[in-house]
Amino acid sequence: MLYRATVPSSARNPTHGTIRGGVRASSCYIVSMSPNVKEILRHVESWPEEDQEELAALAREIEARRTGVYALSADEMAAIDAARRSGLASDDFVAAFWKRYGVA
Repeated sequence: MLYRATVPSSARNPTHGTIRGGVRASSCYIVSMSPNVKEILRHVESWPEEDQEELAALAREIEARRTGVYALSADEMAAIDAARRSGLASDDFVAAFWKRYGVA
């Protein structure tokens, strides 16, 4: 199951993926990277796994802000799946809760 969270449009970068003439560019490919980013990425491989995961989480937050879509990590997906299986609250109960408070 794939989960996505929407980021408000006010938090998105309006020029993300645009190039000259207003043509949209694919965000799948990195055309250029700043020297600072290249330098730090050379060091990341030698970092402990915990620090690499922290960097990955920060990068996911930046990507979510830029694209409006947050991609859950494997740990986050597992936690959501476990919560759904726990029986603590049914999907109907949760939907009614959010509706009652004007969120859904």
